[in-house]
Amino acid sequence: MCELFGLCSDHRVEINPFLRTFFARGINHPHGWGVADIDNSHVKIIKEPENAAKSELVRMLLEEPVITCTYLAHIRYATIGHVEYVNCHPFFASTRNGRRFTLIHNGTIFHSDQMNKYINKQKGDTDSERVLLYFAEEVNNGERDVRRELTFDERFDLYGRIIGEITPGNKLNLIFYDGDAMYAHSNYRDSLYYREEEGTTMIATQPLTDERWKKMPLNRLIAFRNGRMVAEGPKHKNEYKVNSEDMKYLYGEYSCL
Repeated sequence: MCELFGLCSDHRVEINPFLRTFFARGINHPHGWGVADIDNSHVKIIKEPENAAKSELVRMLLEEPVITCTYLAHIRYATIGHVEYVNCHPFFASTRNGRRFTLIHNGTIFHSDQMNKYINKQKGDTDSERVLLYFAEEVNNGERDVRRELTFDERFDLYGRIIGEITPGNKLNLIFYDGDAMYAHSNYRDSLYYREEEGTTMIATQPLTDERWKKMPLNRLIAFRNGRMVAEGPKHKNEYKVNSEDMKYLYGEYSCL
């Protein structure tokens, strides 16, 4: 599976030690890596369809201090989508009102009629990019209906509804940032953790330090702002559990990459 890392802080933090540990795990996730360094409305994305643990570009990136408040990183184990640049995470999209979404995903969308319409709109061919486009379009639709920008509470409820629609039968571990807050969701047990300390929250697929990390609440959307948890959505019932049919499907997809 892929691995995720997210930073949300109320002050600038040097994260090189955490990124070194994270990218070293690329040895088992060899199909690409990417980062998004987010400063207010500016999003700087670097990604590469190479093994992060062996990448010269990763080595060069970490030679200088990475000091930031908001950051996403991803290492990829491809299941759907070929091994190429356009399929590396993070993915980025803007709404009509200029809201900027940046998203990383660990999981597979096996069944979702809602997202099939994005197949001809996306740049690559991953299910993860389609998730991002779904979020952005639904925000556009919501703001068109009310003729103004959605509030945080309205967006949070909207994201929760979308997740409720996508998760039946699908694995949806994700972290995304919408220009205002960072959001996390996991519906696969023991596969997303977070650590809060002094105005900083870090989120990762596996703990990155020896300190105590908490398990991300299962089957509910969580929002963070300025390094603190600010909202926790209602719990849904769509926990993903591995099954033989899904494994057959993944084997077929992987054999075509």
